[in-house]
Amino acid sequence: MNSDEYRNLGIKLLKRRKFDMAKACFSLAYEASASDELLSFIELCEVAKSNADDVMGLFDIYIGTKTSDQTSNIQEIINLVTQSDQELNEKIDYEDAITYLDFKELVKNSGDFKAVFSSIIFSTRVVITNKDDLLEFVENLIKNGYKEMGLNYLESSANIFLGDVKIEKIIKDLGLKNENSAR
Repeated sequence: MNSDEYRNLGIKLLKRRKFDMAKACFSLAYEASASDELLSFIELCEVAKSNADDVMGLFDIYIGTKTSDQTSNIQEIINLVTQSDQELNEKIDYEDAITYLDFKELVKNSGDFKAVFSSIIFSTRVVITNKDDLLEFVENLIKNGYKEMGLNYLESSANIFLGDVKIEKIIKDLGLKNENSAR
């Protein structure tokens, strides 16, 4: 196959949402005949894995319009999709959320974990980004009578720390304690 055939096959696969296969075809096309457009298609396939609907909607428009500067159009699509993803992540991360470090500072200033946690529990999420902070937070939840919530935090984070023996042991221990207390 030549570069154009790989490119056309890549486009067909991209339209069918076979992003990895399309990326492979675009890569083969690029090896045969390097171009900015093919590099952009490769990048577009990667972006499409996390935001398929937006990418495909914009890609359909791209395919339907033939202009002299197609490469800048495909780059514009990538920029639009990644920019909207970043804006969404910022809203998710910071809207109605507090970092664990900020939470710890509030606890330090008030001296009362339970009072601070009670005041934010229904309006604010606590964003925890590392295992040690998660374990410390869960230990404080358990110490202050929030055992079920501690278990929920651990279980919802378990896929992030999958395989971590310490976290899996705590989840198991908390689960067993909750089962025994229900009896």
